[in-house]
Order: sequence, then structure tokens, then C-alpha cells
Amino acid sequence: MLASGGALGMLAGGLALAALGLALLGRIHSGGSYPADVLGPVVLLGLGMGMTFMPLTASAVAGVPPADQGLASGLLQTAQQLGVALGLAVLTSVATATTQGLLGHRGGPPDPTAIQVALTSGYAAALRVGALLSLAAAALTILVLPPRHPAPTGFPNRLSEE
Repeated sequence: MLASGGALGMLAGGLALAALGLALLGRIHSGGSYPADVLGPVVLLGLGMGMTFMPLTASAVAGVPPADQGLASGLLQTAQQLGVALGLAVLTSVATATTQGLLGHRGGPPDPTAIQVALTSGYAAALRVGALLSLAAAALTILVLPPRHPAPTGFPNRLSEE
């Protein structure tokens, strides 16, 4: 699939699919159920993220001399880990701020139903922000990665001649 469509299409498509899954998950509510509200979006999210890892790695090491490919791969892994840590911090902050804003500052302890609604709404807000970040990553991918231009048919391939 990577050979036929190129890294650009798979990576941008996977990120867009992941964004769709996150956006659909962002519709969760406290009265929802797993089969109706979670299962489909989680499958889309998994497929989308699965489509991103191989083209991301291929793009990161493309054009790098064989002796330096381990270094390029290590830098990619470090960047991924840093992105996960920062992304989790941002999304947790969004969820916490939304939850606290919905609970407000009441005199006594909040009602358990209010806590459930506020927590679910906080998670939903974080998932929607994650969807926006994934869409931004897809757009950035389209802008940064060069498009793949297939070799015209009927012309010799330089690499096969050497």
C-alpha cells in the first residue's frame, strides 16, 4: 500500500481517519454505551493511527545514508515520545479545565450525576481538541512532504541502469 500510494497519501489519510475517530469519540455523553458510542470511533482511530506509523518511519529515514539510519530512527522515536508526553499534558489540561468549569464552585460536595456529566464532558472536549490536532497534523503533512511523482512509462529508470 505504501509503495502504490506513497507516504504522503497514507500519512495524511491515516491522520484524517484518526481525526474522524477522535471527533466521533468527542460526541460521548454520560448516558452513552460502548457499542453505540465508542466501538466504531475506536476502530476508526486504530485504523488511522495504524496507517501513519509505517509511512512516518519511511519518510523519516528516506534519503538518509545507511550508516545514519539508526540515528534518524532514534530521533523519530524521541520526537514521538516527546509529542506523546506534551500532547497528553495538553489534553489532560483541557479535560480538567472543562470538568472543573462545569462543576463550578458550589458550597457542598457536587451531586454524583453532576460529576459524571462533567467528567464525560471534559473527556469529550479533550477528544475534540485531539481531533483538531490530528487534522492540523494531516494538513502539515500535505504541506511538508513532497508529492510522489511516478516515473513516466516508457522511460528508462536510472537506478536500474547503474
